[in-house]
Amino acid sequence: MVFIISVISIIFVYLHIFKINIVLGFSDIFLLALVFQILVIASTSYIVVALPTYPIYFIILKEKEFNSLEKLNFTIVSNLAFYILTGYIGYYLGFPITASLFFVALLASFLAIISFVIIAEQKYGVYSFLKNQEYNPSEIIDSNNRMKNNHIKDIIKSNRCLLIIFLFLLCLLNVVRFQFFFGTDPFLHIFIIKSIVKMKFLPLEEYYGSVGLPIFGAVIHFFLE
Repeated sequence: MVFIISVISIIFVYLHIFKINIVLGFSDIFLLALVFQILVIASTSYIVVALPTYPIYFIILKEKEFNSLEKLNFTIVSNLAFYILTGYIGYYLGFPITASLFFVALLASFLAIISFVIIAEQKYGVYSFLKNQEYNPSEIIDSNNRMKNNHIKDIIKSNRCLLIIFLFLLCLLNVVRFQFFFGTDPFLHIFIIKSIVKMKFLPLEEYYGSVGLPIFGAVIHFFLE
C-alpha cells in the first residue's frame, strides 16, 4: 500500500513539474484544477517526508529493533540529507538547480532502492516486499486487534503522545500567533530560497556558506510551483 501511494505521488508531481496537467487540460476546468492542485500538495508533502529512503528503514531494516516512530524520524532526516546533498552535488557538477534535477535524482534513487529490495528478496528470500504469504483471515484480524491494543497502551503509558501533541501545538501557535517574522534570519532564508529558485544555482556565499535548509525549502517550492 505504501509503495502504491509512493508511485501515485510521484506520478502527480511528475505531471505537475513537466506541465503535463496543462497539456491534458486539467487547468481549464476549475474544479478539476483545484482537485489536482490539492493532490499535488498532498503528494509533495508525502514525497519530502517518505521518499526515497522509506524502503531502507521499513523494508530492508524492518527486523531491526526500531519502533515505527524511530524509523519515521530516520526516514525524514535521511530524505532531508538526500535533497541537500543532491543540491550540492548537482551544483558542483554544473547542473542547473531545477525541479528536474531533484525529481530525476528522487526517481533514480527510489527505483534503485526498490530494485535492490526485489533482487535481494528473489535471491535470499530475506525481505517481504513481494513475498506472498498465506494467512488465516481470522488470525490476521485477531493479530491486528492485539497489536493495536498493545500499541495504544504503549502510547498511553509513554510520553510520546504528549510530546507529539506539544510539538504540533507549538508549530501551530507559532504560525497563528504572529503576523510577521521577528528578526532578519527568516527573511534571509526566504531570500536564499528565492535566489535558488530564480537563479537556479546555490548562493554558497550566503549564510556562512551553509544553505542546506534553503535547498530543502527550494525543493518543496519546485515540486509545488
